[in-house]
This record gives sequence, structure tokens and C-alpha cells, in this order.
Amino acid sequence: MDKQLLISIHPIYAKAIYEGKKQIELQRSLPKNFYGHLVFIYETAPVSKITGWFVIGAYIHVRKDGFWTGFGHLTGITKDEFFNYFSGQKYAHGIYIDSGHRFENPLSLKDFMLNRPPLTWRYISYYPNID
Repeated sequence: MDKQLLISIHPIYAKAIYEGKKQIELQRSLPKNFYGHLVFIYETAPVSKITGWFVIGAYIHVRKDGFWTGFGHLTGITKDEFFNYFSGQKYAHGIYIDSGHRFENPLSLKDFMLNRPPLTWRYISYYPNID
């Protein structure tokens, strides 16, 4: 796989991903078809490090009311937070997380040959060996 993703996530939600409590990562827009690819997690301040990764299990793109009804319990947020996040949007988008993995030692953006984190997500073509 030549291209992967890097997503900025608040530490509270990253923790929920690693603990298996958050199984869907919400996004206002989604990257192109990347099923089965890695998503590296950049935890925003105060952590400001790449702390782990997950595999994309599926994409979800449905009207936001239907999304909340069918998948809200997997998002790790409240109903109010969900509808505030997607305010003004007709559709909600999510990435189904196929198990999160925390690095023993968080990595810096420089380890990925990057100077700044993504605002939401970005494609990356270089990443260190994580085996």
C-alpha cells in the first residue's frame, strides 16, 4: 500500500479508539476509497504526537438522522455533540475502525517527514515501519 492516511483526533477520542469504545471516527468529508488501509492517529494538543493507528473497515455515508439512529452508539460521543458537529450538513460520514493500536512510544511528525499536522485528515506516502 503506497498511500495511507493521517487523521487529527482530540486525545479523549483517541483514547476511546484505543480502548475500543469508539468504533466509528466521524468526518465532515471522507477521503477516496481506502478500505483496508492504515490510518495513523495524530493526537492534537497537548499530546501533539502520532500515537497509533487503525485499519479502515468500512466507510459510512448516510443522512445524519439515519446515521445517528443506526450507528450513534458506536461514535463515542453524545447525540448533541453529533448533531452539532454535522450542523448544516445533510449527510454524516464515518470511518469504521477495525481495531485501534497504540504505539508504545509516540512518534513525531518528523518521523513521517511532515512539518505540520492535518487540519482533519491528509494522505501520506511516507511512514516508518510499524512492525
